[in-house]
Amino acid sequence: MDDFLGPGAHRGRVRPEERRRYQFGLGFNLVAGIIWLVMYIATGAWYFAVLLAVCAVIAGMAGWALVALRSGSGP
Repeated sequence: MDDFLGPGAHRGRVRPEERRRYQFGLGFNLVAGIIWLVMYIATGAWYFAVLLAVCAVIAGMAGWALVALRSGSGP
């Protein structure tokens, strides 16, 4: 997708710390989501389901960002 910088403007400009930030966000929210799922199954409390949903949304956005970084940083 082109933006105001033109086609291929972001190619090769992904900083390693940016990728690590999204990898950490994905991993952390997957682990936290598993914990909230276990707690929801164990207790049946609705707020654990809400926390699970929040973690799923954040992990999904981090995964989407990693896919976007991977597709935009190729040759």
